[in-house]
Amino acid sequence: MPSKPLPIDILSAWQRIEFFHPYSPDIDSKKKLSISLKALKENNNQLPWLCDTYREQYKIPKTAAFILYLGEFEKNLSSSLIQNIVGSETGQAKEECEQRLSNEGVTYFATLTIDNNGVPNIQSFSVSALPWALSHLQEKNEAELYSANFAVSCEQLISQVTTLLSSLQDPEHNPSGIMRADDLANLLELLTQWANYPKRHDWSADVTISWSDTSKRKKERTVEKNKEVLEPVEEPEEEEEEEEGKIATLPILNSFFFTDLETVIADLKQQSLSPTSALQRYLSLNNDVTHDLYTSTGLVKIIEQLHPKYMPLGRWPSNPQHTMSLMQQFAINTAVKELANGGLLSVNGPPGTGKTTLLRDLIAHNIVERAQKIADYAIVDDTLTEQGFIIPALTGYEMVIASSNNAAVENISKELPQKSALGEAFSSLDYLAPVANQVAAKYRPKKQNKTQVNSAKPPLYYPLEQKKQCWGLISVALGKKANRSYFKQRLFFDEHQPSVDNNTPRPDDENFLNLWNWFKSYQGDSFAIAKKKFNQCWQETKALQQELHDFAELLTQCSNDKLSAFENLFSKAQQKISKKTHRLKRLQYKQKLLEIRQNDIHARIDELEQQRQQLENKRFQRLFRFLNKKAFSDNEQALNNWQQYAGKYNKKQQETNSLILEHKNKLEKTQQRVQEYQQKIHFINHHKSELQERYPKMTLPTEDKNIYDADLQRTAFWQNKKINTQRSKLFIAAMELHQAWLYEAFHNNSFKRNFIGGLATFLDNPQKLPSILPRWQTLAMIVPVISTTFAAVSRMFDGVGREAFGWLMIDEAGQASPQQAIGAIWRAKRVLVVGDPLQIEPVFTASPTLVNHLCQEALHQYADSWNPQTFSIQQIADRVNAWGCQLEVMNNPIWIGIPLWVHRRCIEPMFSLANNMAYNGRMIHADAKEKICSCSISDQLKNHWVVSKGNMGNKQYRDSHGKDLLTLVSRLIQEKSTLQSIYVITPFKAVKTALIELLKETDLSAIQQPAIKITQKEINHWAKHNIGTVHTFQGKENDTVIFVLGCSIGEEGGAQWAASKPNLLNVALTRAKKYIFVIGDPDVWGHLPSFSDVANTLPKEIGTLE
Repeated sequence: MPSKPLPIDILSAWQRIEFFHPYSPDIDSKKKLSISLKALKENNNQLPWLCDTYREQYKIPKTAAFILYLGEFEKNLSSSLIQNIVGSETGQAKEECEQRLSNEGVTYFATLTIDNNGVPNIQSFSVSALPWALSHLQEKNEAELYSANFAVSCEQLISQVTTLLSSLQDPEHNPSGIMRADDLANLLELLTQWANYPKRHDWSADVTISWSDTSKRKKERTVEKNKEVLEPVEEPEEEEEEEEGKIATLPILNSFFFTDLETVIADLKQQSLSPTSALQRYLSLNNDVTHDLYTSTGLVKIIEQLHPKYMPLGRWPSNPQHTMSLMQQFAINTAVKELANGGLLSVNGPPGTGKTTLLRDLIAHNIVERAQKIADYAIVDDTLTEQGFIIPALTGYEMVIASSNNAAVENISKELPQKSALGEAFSSLDYLAPVANQVAAKYRPKKQNKTQVNSAKPPLYYPLEQKKQCWGLISVALGKKANRSYFKQRLFFDEHQPSVDNNTPRPDDENFLNLWNWFKSYQGDSFAIAKKKFNQCWQETKALQQELHDFAELLTQCSNDKLSAFENLFSKAQQKISKKTHRLKRLQYKQKLLEIRQNDIHARIDELEQQRQQLENKRFQRLFRFLNKKAFSDNEQALNNWQQYAGKYNKKQQETNSLILEHKNKLEKTQQRVQEYQQKIHFINHHKSELQERYPKMTLPTEDKNIYDADLQRTAFWQNKKINTQRSKLFIAAMELHQAWLYEAFHNNSFKRNFIGGLATFLDNPQKLPSILPRWQTLAMIVPVISTTFAAVSRMFDGVGREAFGWLMIDEAGQASPQQAIGAIWRAKRVLVVGDPLQIEPVFTASPTLVNHLCQEALHQYADSWNPQTFSIQQIADRVNAWGCQLEVMNNPIWIGIPLWVHRRCIEPMFSLANNMAYNGRMIHADAKEKICSCSISDQLKNHWVVSKGNMGNKQYRDSHGKDLLTLVSRLIQEKSTLQSIYVITPFKAVKTALIELLKETDLSAIQQPAIKITQKEINHWAKHNIGTVHTFQGKENDTVIFVLGCSIGEEGGAQWAASKPNLLNVALTRAKKYIFVIGDPDVWGHLPSFSDVANTLPKEIGTLE
């Protein structure tokens, strides 16, 4: 093995682990029956399609089709087998495994569908790899646990099953091939032999049968005029060459990710990943370059990234007075800049810090970018290929939001289209609004429709309440086939009131149209006009951006440091002027002395010249030569000396004059520079004031503040109402351009017949039609955001290859295992990972001891670095993110990606408790301290800890806790709290189960109040949806949280596990917007990490003491 594991090594190790995930079907308890192997052998007609007694007993319609779940066994049976082979967890790890391992209920070997006559469909046969893998593990053949070997085994199995099912057709006795009980028993025997699985002798239910009535499936309805467009023009299919290395096998029941891992491994064997690709970054161990945003240089980096030149032109049209927080906008700008050519980036969002808000602005940016491309074309036909799909120049803007949390992806897809997501100033925005409303609407029950006495067909939907009314079809939750079929039905076939003219005004709460009727009633702008409006708005936004750019450059010049530098230069220049003036005066004084001295010298020279002349005149007189020869010589010498002296003084005079001239020039230049500095300072201050008047309440960048400063963190630079309004208008213009494009694209025959006409079929089965990727890309022109769970990616996007989609946005990435995202990341060019590793961790789907064993076998010394039960998607992405910071969690430093710190959900004491224990005090509340003070439900009912002690109960549950919960709920109802405003949260599965059972068994009088009537149905609904483990409530919020702890003295293992990390308590506390109550024994919990802070903060009230 190389010094570092290759991506293929890592993926192969993860794929091997997928063998051991149990299959967990969601079977309707009202539509299922179980039959033991013994019963099957005793009565050959012991099957619902053969036995009228079964049909009557279970009320099974004669038109019902069936799904057989074959080879039922308890999940914990496989866990026991694994423990016997590789060992089990001990101590705190055992407690963690008990709570995080999905080990409840039953699993199965295989499934098979049967039609209403009892004829099996061999094409529907699927197997679970778990029994096969367990037998290999038991035989210590882990080396044989790889996909090619499994494929060979599956081929053998399908051959045997085909033979068995083919033998059912007996021309004389069973011409239709109906499956009987003994056939089913033989199939079970075949499965256990195939898996070599040790057969249990106490199987009480070896087969589970569920059914659905095919006659009640909604029939697709269409307007007769449009019928022809639902039959797509077939394209010539290219011969598909089987990809080298790709393993063909039976559908695998127990892993949604096995096939995608196989696909990616096969692809990497053909071609290695680009170093900058998202998947390559994801599968790298660390990042060589990091920018810690909480160091001395961090703020400088943030200011650089938030420069107006990097500002996305589009903005989600929320209230323009609401600005992004500093780190929200930093994350957006960095994503746009760093991912321009592809890659991976992670954002860490603690509870209530605006992760969805961030995603909305990124969505707006991409739509505006694509609109700019659309606007380059004169007519819509130029944007379409001959087959009716969008041209390549318009691709790369597809946006897929994925998560392991089904509720998370559905919630964001429902929230984005709603008018409540818009600011009031932009509430008139309309993008396929009637279609979006129809997708969001709820069907009326058929029995209500039957009560209509008039002949007109009754309305199909309930009126849509105001908070759920939509502005546009911006997003849709697809993924599993049921969601795709639902969307197809609403998009094409449903009609709310078929007899009403489409152009008849519709009330807001019944503004429902399918796509065909929207097209007929469209009254918006033409493509040409919408393009003109967009271009004009784009130019206006660019001009504003340029003005902000110039402002930023000006601020760079007049930053405090630069201004101080100017002022220092100004001061130094003035000092130089003073010195140079003083020096000039001294030189001028010296010049005067030299002139006086020079005059004296010249006078003496003149005197000596006269003497010389007189001596010259007497020179030839005999007596003179004799008497004055020496005097003449002395005169000559003196004259020569004085002339030399005069020359030196002349030179000094010239030098002094030059110095004087030089100093005069320098003095003038310095004075000129002083004037320039004065003018510069005046210009900067004046222009800055002028721009600040034009852009009031805009936060300007400054390096003077500390990165921890609350005001600095609350508001991003370069945003105010004017800027936000203009950027929002550009997004609106972009959406209107998209809508006008769609309307005119409907007039393109290829688009209408081939894309729109094939879309219903494509949504049902994306692999049934050719041109899979172009169809997804063109759908993204109509519905820009598609959401899905990771579990549905492999099937829905089968046929979509490497880096085919523009954007993947992973939500709630902290609670998903790293291998779940591989298929989605591989298909995306740009990946933004958003989550929080300090909230809910991924659920275990296999024994941690087994996973560790398999990783060690495959990855050796790197096993710990790639153990999928040690890390989440968020943590894997964080460790290769160059942008982030060090955060100390329970005295351990960890590196997290771009952090969001401004919280907008909880008040005190929840905010400070969660902030200090999980985030080292770095979160900042969006509101001032006085606005988030702790409040009480009433004078009699305040936040508190109910001291609840007892030893009776199953596992962590204590009966005393149940009694105290009923009392507290009764008090809350008495104080006018509603059941729906209350969450009951616990760290433990056993506590959750016991509390729900308690409520089912409790007399309503225990919590009923005279003035407030609550039915048992309401109680049951509340218990089902509002009581659960902490994992159940990730991403949710409510007014009140009751945190039921569990455990007692002497059995503190569970408590110690729950307190070993801040995650559970962090999530529990931050679900509560206003009120928090804790039920538990403070002697068990009060000294544990983080829980001690809760115990010291909340006042105690004595509850049940057993």
